[in-house]
Amino acid sequence: MDKAEIIDFLTSYNAKKTACAIEAAVAEAIAEAEHNKEFEIRQAVDREIEKAVAAAVERKVAEEVQRRVAEEIDREVERAVKAAVAEATERLIESFRIANARYWGASSEKIHPRQISLFNDFEASSDPEAQEPVISDKPASVRGKKKKGKREIDLAGLPVVVIDHTINDDERRCPECGSEMSDMKVDVTRKLRYVPAHMEVEEHRRHVYICKSCSGKNARGEEVASQIIRAEMPNGPVAKSVATPSLIAHLMYSKYANGMPLYRIEQDFGRTMGVDVPRANMCNWVIGSSERWLLPLWTLLKEELLKATCLHADETKVQVLKEPGRSPTAKSYVWLYATGRYEKPVILYEYHPSRSAEIPKAFLGKWNGFLHADGYEVYHGLDEGISVIGCLCHVRRKFTDIIKGVGIEAAKGTVSDEAVRLLDSIFHIDGLTKEMSPDKRKEYRDEKLRPLVDGFYEWVEATIGTVLPKTALHGAMGYALNQRKYIENVFLDGRLETSNNFAERVNKAFAVCRKNFLFSDTPEGADASAVVFSIIQTALANKLLPYEYLSWLLTEMPNADIKDSKVLSRFLPWSTEVPTACMNPRARSEYLFPEEPILLPKEADIEVLEMAWGEY
Repeated sequence: MDKAEIIDFLTSYNAKKTACAIEAAVAEAIAEAEHNKEFEIRQAVDREIEKAVAAAVERKVAEEVQRRVAEEIDREVERAVKAAVAEATERLIESFRIANARYWGASSEKIHPRQISLFNDFEASSDPEAQEPVISDKPASVRGKKKKGKREIDLAGLPVVVIDHTINDDERRCPECGSEMSDMKVDVTRKLRYVPAHMEVEEHRRHVYICKSCSGKNARGEEVASQIIRAEMPNGPVAKSVATPSLIAHLMYSKYANGMPLYRIEQDFGRTMGVDVPRANMCNWVIGSSERWLLPLWTLLKEELLKATCLHADETKVQVLKEPGRSPTAKSYVWLYATGRYEKPVILYEYHPSRSAEIPKAFLGKWNGFLHADGYEVYHGLDEGISVIGCLCHVRRKFTDIIKGVGIEAAKGTVSDEAVRLLDSIFHIDGLTKEMSPDKRKEYRDEKLRPLVDGFYEWVEATIGTVLPKTALHGAMGYALNQRKYIENVFLDGRLETSNNFAERVNKAFAVCRKNFLFSDTPEGADASAVVFSIIQTALANKLLPYEYLSWLLTEMPNADIKDSKVLSRFLPWSTEVPTACMNPRARSEYLFPEEPILLPKEADIEVLEMAWGEY
């Protein structure tokens, strides 16, 4: 083998070797690549598996979390629902208790553990140990000090029927010697007798006089007219009617002062007096007399009322069956306006079918002054010249309603009990200003009363955050805060009152009568009722006897020119021409503004009360 062949062989061998090496390298590379690819695929698969597992785990965890969250939410919702139901139930029970106490309980704001039942008032009011009252016919100014435990019945001014108890002549012999016995003294025992009312017939005989001389000449044909004169007869309140002023006054007094419906009066006339007076005639007499004679006096009293600086206002419901364009069950209202403590006493009622703001605006007109009212928003929207004085008794009533609802014992130590205690201290301190002049009263209130009122409201603001919302207690505190600016207006003038209780007490007279006669048949009847109520309540406020005053009005007014304002003013209740027989000598001076009903003892000391406020 020559060199060239050797070279070729070596070259071919190396080439094959190289090729084999390359092929091996390529194969190795391919194998490595395939291995790497397989590894990558496995890694990718593993990653996908891991992702899938992670996703599954995540879903499982999420489902578990969701399940647990749902269960927790269900439990929270159940607890919340139970709490809401319990709270709503408690509020409902509270509202029921308050409404039950308000409807069936005593209307007075005095909180008594015992309450007189409607059906056993005689038994509940009786006291076997009570002493018999003492009868006195001396005026109160000359009576001595009465014995402890004895109540006096004042008989001064009543007619006396003397019944002598004597011994006949045969029995007036001395049992010892047989001599005739003489009077030594008379033991007097006084008792109270009831004389039933009765009817009488007035027979008016108008004498007619004739001149016989002139009538004789006339009969003989002479040109002389017969002269006839008839005696004058006073006009009655209802023309050509059998009703006298006393009868109509009795109807008005019985219905509007004593609360007797006309059907009961009709029955009473038939049962006890033997007279059948149709109810329709009674209605005509009352409405006619009210419109013709009492309404002009009501109008004049309104003029006198609007001259006052301080007024009280309130409204109450009344039902009128035949109101044009309205259902018989629709609510109508009687509005009350009255003068304050330091003004001439005037009390007026006015009927309206609505409770809108236009009613007091129309009544008051351009009047400016101080108006006592409750929290009804209508009063707060009156003219700027009218300052509304809020009623602290309405604030107190919110808390006393809660106490009545839960019971006296259960309420002791509660927030409501504390609120009433603090408010009572305010009323007690203000009660000490009763006999003061307006200027002195204002000065005393600024010094003594204002800190108590401020302290009460500071206590309310500090406490209301701890009270459960939407409860009666939270509402009571919210009401107190909403009324604060009106309550504090009492410090503007010494003639103002801390409550509107006077208006409510007067309105109660209407409410009591309304419970008896239930409704008015027509708007005319409602207007007449408002007018008569006004005259009666104004008469009482001026210490007059309502029946005697009404009887006098209905006797004199039909025979006077009442279109003349000077003549009409003679019939005002404070006129000097009002007969003495119309005046009530037993009328109390505090009739209009009796003391507020509070729980504090009368002997409570001012300094003790002021010290009680120290912590507030």
